[in-house]
Amino acid sequence: MKEKKKEALYNKNRRKTKLKFKKVLRFISEKIIHR
Repeated sequence: MKEKKKEALYNKNRRKTKLKFKKVLRFISEKIIHR
């Protein structure tokens, strides 16, 4: 039970970081394009 909870939390955090990473990538690419 504890392990599953940890895994779920880990997956949730991973999804969040993936979204953040995508946002950052888009931001950087936009800056490069607008240069």
